[in-house]
Amino acid sequence: MDKAYWKILICLLLISIAPWNIVQGKVDNYVNDTAEYVDGDDEQSYLIDTIKVITFGEERTDIITHSDLMRPSLDGSYRSLDDLILECLIYQDAARYKMLPTEESIQRHLMAVQREHNLSMAELQDIFRSSGYTFEEGKEKFGIMSAVGSMLDFKIRSRLIVPEKDIVSYYDANPVYQEDVYQLARTFVMPAEGQGISSLRSEIDQLIATGNASGTLNWSEPFWLKGTDIASARQFICDMQPGDIAIAQESDGGLELIKLVDCQERKKVPLEGRYNEIADILRRPKYEQLFNEYRQELFDNASIITF
Repeated sequence: MDKAYWKILICLLLISIAPWNIVQGKVDNYVNDTAEYVDGDDEQSYLIDTIKVITFGEERTDIITHSDLMRPSLDGSYRSLDDLILECLIYQDAARYKMLPTEESIQRHLMAVQREHNLSMAELQDIFRSSGYTFEEGKEKFGIMSAVGSMLDFKIRSRLIVPEKDIVSYYDANPVYQEDVYQLARTFVMPAEGQGISSLRSEIDQLIATGNASGTLNWSEPFWLKGTDIASARQFICDMQPGDIAIAQESDGGLELIKLVDCQERKKVPLEGRYNEIADILRRPKYEQLFNEYRQELFDNASIITF
């Protein structure tokens, strides 16, 4: 008998046993969040679960249920029925290419995640539990994610090679500049008892002229400030050189001083600093194209029954 016959037979069998999806009777305690109340003859009836889709692959057959739709993925997000069907089709394709992860590889991957995020086994189990999975179910979902990732690497990412000349052309056509930034320190000086503000200003000017202001005065911890964040009244900072000190303003009976500790002028970000970013930008349209082609290929060749 051919595969088509067996697919039809399985489908008819599943339909014939569909009544098991309806659990009739009075529910006194807990009803799962995915359950729906339905009309019954004499007692309360709840729809506990129901089949939404069956996908037939060369190596395996997968069933998607209503509870699968209501359950978040391991990252906490909810997925559409199309997303779940696509995941099944990619996983079936991985089975066809003999690319399903082994129990050992899944365990190694989980241990790597634990090390990377400094998680204990109990904390990892809590993460699975918070998404509504037992540890074994979480491992199974983790294996599916790993298989899907491997197939996308094989079918798509391995083909996303961006020539260096394209990266250089994009870099030249789309320059990005690093803002000018200034490292400043501040201090506030009050006049001595009986000293006028003019006298204090002259004293500070003398300290600045002799180069003694930097070591004599008590300065704040240096801080960085972007050129675009400098107020118009303090644009003189942009003309200062590292080590320069200026009286910024008279305030509260004293003088505020600014010292330029260091500065970095506005400059074009070098190619090395943007190489990977530009490569990702140029890969994106190609990735979307190849992904859509792969998705279409999977759906065109799939045997899918929707209920």
